[in-house]
Amino acid sequence: MKKIIVYDFDGTLIKGDSIKLYCKWLSSNLFEFILNYHIRFRLIKIFKPNIDIKHERVKFYFSRHLKNSLDIDEFNNILKENLFEDSMEILKKDRLNYDVYLVSASFFEIIDSFCTTFLKVNLITNNIKNYNTSNDINFKNKVLALNTKVKTDYHIVRGYGNSLGDFDFLRISETAYLRLPNGKKVIWQK
Repeated sequence: MKKIIVYDFDGTLIKGDSIKLYCKWLSSNLFEFILNYHIRFRLIKIFKPNIDIKHERVKFYFSRHLKNSLDIDEFNNILKENLFEDSMEILKKDRLNYDVYLVSASFFEIIDSFCTTFLKVNLITNNIKNYNTSNDINFKNKVLALNTKVKTDYHIVRGYGNSLGDFDFLRISETAYLRLPNGKKVIWQK
């Protein structure tokens, strides 16, 4: 049986939300960010109730990213600045003895290069092209995605999360840690 370590990303390894940071990075100023990120897609949802705001935001900003040919390394520096102080130290220790998987409800197009190149982890996350609300990698879908990606039987030695969306994989972890909003990491009580 393969022993692995599983991390969530947003709020667990980094402070805040990678999608929001990405959208802010691609906005020309704070007003434009508030207008597009907070207002535009909520208004669209009123007239098109079936749209997924998260997906629509990412598609909109990703097309802006491509149109402007911006270097993702610039955004990766923002992610580095938002890492919790202990994130790299914990990851380095875990990578010594185990395969490390990062299972995130963010999007491949936003966090892939940072997670695979800088953090050096196996990434499981949403993809703009095949995303829908039923396959969003969150809650039970985090475990289902792990089952698909890890081709053998596995045992989660340690799991790290920060929200309800992580509880499904934390429940099946031998030891589970919860990142609190203040940055502290505590053992999660199952």
